[in-house]
Formats: sequence, C-alpha cells, structure tokens
Amino acid sequence: MKRPLVILTAFLALAACGGESGNAHKVAQNSSNPTPAAASSPSSGRHIPFTLTIKAIGLTAIVEQVGRDKYGNMAIPANPKDVGWYAPGVAPGENGDAVIDGHLDWYNMPQGPFYHLSELKTGDQIEVQALDGTVFVFTVVAPGSTVPYNSKPAGLFSTTGKPRLTLITCAGDWNAQKQTYTKREIVNAVLTATHGASS
Repeated sequence: MKRPLVILTAFLALAACGGESGNAHKVAQNSSNPTPAAASSPSSGRHIPFTLTIKAIGLTAIVEQVGRDKYGNMAIPANPKDVGWYAPGVAPGENGDAVIDGHLDWYNMPQGPFYHLSELKTGDQIEVQALDGTVFVFTVVAPGSTVPYNSKPAGLFSTTGKPRLTLITCAGDWNAQKQTYTKREIVNAVLTATHGASS
C-alpha cells in the first residue's frame, strides 16, 4: 500500500517528507478554488502565480503561496490537489529560480498533481499564469532527475541568473523509520516566452 506523501523542500536543501494527515503546514492562500480577485494581490510589481499548466501530462493546478514551516523547510500546499510556490523566493519571470512543489500522492488520493512529473521530456512546456493574466512559458531543459531527499542541489532557490523554474516532488521508496520518501524528483525549465499583461 502506497504511503501518504508530503513534499518538504528545505531552503537551499531537500529535507524529509512525511507526516500525519492534517499537520500544521498552513499557507497564506488556503482556498482550493480561489479567484484572482479573492487571492493575494501582487506587490512590488511581482507577478504572483495563479495556475500551473503542463499539457504534456494533462495538468492544470491552482498555485498556493507557501513559505517555511516550523522546521525552516518549504511548506506544502494546504490543499493536496494544489501546488505550492515558495513566495519568499523568486516569482516566475524574475531572475533566478522560482520553485514549485507538489504532491506525488496523498491520503485517499493515489495520484497527486505531480504524479506524472517524471514523464516530462526535454522541450515540454510549462505555463504559469499570474493573477494579472500574464502567462510565463517555461521549457524543460532535460528529463527530470532524482536526488537523495537530503541533498542540496546547486542553484535551487537561487535569486540570480536568467529566469527559470524548478518543480519538485517525491520519488524513491518510502522509509517508514524516517517517515519520508528516499528521493526527490526535480525538473528544471527556463523561461522561453511571456504573454499577456506584461508582453
């Protein structure tokens, strides 16, 4: 039986994932079906992500804004059907690495939004639509890679360099003792087009 999954990525590292249902990983944007008018408004001219679309794997998901949990790790989406953007870091379209995490699976949910993340190939496109209607198109630069759950991938959460996007979910085997999957699946993409409000 597949174990429940929680995605927790550490600031500048990948931390453990796992835990009890209903644990206190709450985020600022908590609705599973927010509207742009009801969601947090952009500040300082940032394009706050609203939806994530990956046609290659048939995914469209609401993007929640997440911060850090009590352990200093990147928090998880409050709704397991959503994905979580690390709001204290880089926003999609800004220089540096915008990071979005999502569940592989969850309690009574065999397939989370990033269940098929490992199927992405070089050239596949990822669209992030912001609250203001701007659409950022990122292109996958290489097939996803897996790393140990406690590794520190170079460039993750970086605030410098050309605009890029990192998607993260869990992979590997469930370690009951550590209450975590043993690996993380990481997909890297670069910004290749911008449409809408800022174009």
